[in-house]
Amino acid sequence: MIKDDRVIYTSRRYVDSSHNPLWNGQYGKIVGTITSVSEGEMCYSVKWDNENHNYYRIDDLTLYENKETGKKKYDYLFREAV
Repeated sequence: MIKDDRVIYTSRRYVDSSHNPLWNGQYGKIVGTITSVSEGEMCYSVKWDNENHNYYRIDDLTLYENKETGKKKYDYLFREAV
């Protein structure tokens, strides 16, 4: 995953909240955009479509849409979004 890719939070590592909107959780289906990638454990900075922001590990997120191709990954998981 790279800057500007669209992602969803899926690991359940953190509490489902407006700052950690678990896909299909209590906040519904919120997609975020990777705003930066850095070195370290919590290296992915994500701004959520609900205007909140947080940092994640790579295994906390699932790629939703590739910035370069516009192609959605795992289309079978997001039928209503495709």
